[in-house]
Amino acid sequence: KITFKDDKGFFKWYTIKIQSKSIIENDVIQMKTQIRKTIYVDILLENPLNERILYDVEFEGNFLKGDRLVSIEAKKSKNYRLYFSPLKVGYSEGLIHIYNEKIGERIVKLILNSEEQKPVYVDTMIAELGKFTEYSLILENPLDEEVEVYVNQSNKSQFEIAPEKIIIPENSGREIIVKYTPSQLEHAEDCRIIFDTVSIGKWEYYFKGKGTFPSAMPKTIISSYVGGSVSGNVIFKNPFNDKISINVDLLVSDDHLNATTGFQNM
Repeated sequence: KITFKDDKGFFKWYTIKIQSKSIIENDVIQMKTQIRKTIYVDILLENPLNERILYDVEFEGNFLKGDRLVSIEAKKSKNYRLYFSPLKVGYSEGLIHIYNEKIGERIVKLILNSEEQKPVYVDTMIAELGKFTEYSLILENPLDEEVEVYVNQSNKSQFEIAPEKIIIPENSGREIIVKYTPSQLEHAEDCRIIFDTVSIGKWEYYFKGKGTFPSAMPKTIISSYVGGSVSGNVIFKNPFNDKISINVDLLVSDDHLNATTGFQNM
């Protein structure tokens, strides 16, 4: 309100209505990444004054992080770093508003794009028949609360997952072991495993395993006292999906022991 008065005491006043709006800069910052992968962008801020100033920062949009205050010394400049850490797949828009009462303000539009994480194709796992090999992977949880993981796999016969129940602690990772036990020699065996969650998306892995001919197995030691008799077991597991026949040969180096040969169906 503005009031005008003359020397005789008469006055006239006017009411002024001020309507202001922020102006969004033509520049657009695009931030594109995969789910659970953090990226950042640097925005240059300058201080042309002869005194230290503080910039206030506000941003609108999902999964954005950054400082809310930026201090810049006189006649200096500094990069402001804005982080984008998406936990959902999709496209969205946002704004970043940087202002100081003496310098002015900047409002920049943000284009935010989060994509599914690309599937992981693991190198072929090689194991001898009757033995197994393992692959280790890490599932990370960026949340402040623990996350339960649900597993969907296409081949449970040759590929096993440990642990069976997967809980990822808050702001941490969990090691997962995938064990491959071959069941054939001629062809590779495949498995697709999806680790899915409600809150932080999914991981997709493709495994391939190949069996090789068995080599010597670990020694089995059977001990007894002189003149005594003792028995021991050598466990043989049939790795194939069908019944097989095997020959068993006992080879000894002591003349006092008798060598035997047998035939067995498994």
